[in-house]
Amino acid sequence: MIDVIFAIGIILVSLISILGLLRYVIIAGRVSNDKFIATNLAEEGVEIIRAIRDSNWLAGGNWDDNLPSAAEYKRVDYRQNILLNDDPNAYLNIDSSGFYSYDAGTPTKFQRRIYFDPTVQCTPAGDVGQCIHVVSEVKWENYTLVIEDRLYNWRP
Repeated sequence: MIDVIFAIGIILVSLISILGLLRYVIIAGRVSNDKFIATNLAEEGVEIIRAIRDSNWLAGGNWDDNLPSAAEYKRVDYRQNILLNDDPNAYLNIDSSGFYSYDAGTPTKFQRRIYFDPTVQCTPAGDVGQCIHVVSEVKWENYTLVIEDRLYNWRP
């Protein structure tokens, strides 16, 4: 009888350990999925700014037209190649096709803000004004993911 009780105890301890491990794996999987989404949203933010720069060139304008000339935060949406006024309380929505935007859709936990700093020194020579430092920041729950890039006037 004691052997049976001892065996049941070992089985219970094993099951409790396995359940704890499963809980950890599920939470880690959710966080990993959120980081994947946030990374792509942050990269998309930089790509939208790059598209604005390229559109300026194609339209025959200056490379930095429609981009801030002073350090400030903005929002961007893939459906429009324009900068939106910053709203630190704005959350991205996901539509029925699975695209994230500020248009109608199901609210998500993700916020994206783009920070511009045209006063950053871009090269050792100090060519301020020949590039714009872009920081794409995505926040959700207690996490923040940041991607930085420098956009250059490579076609003067």
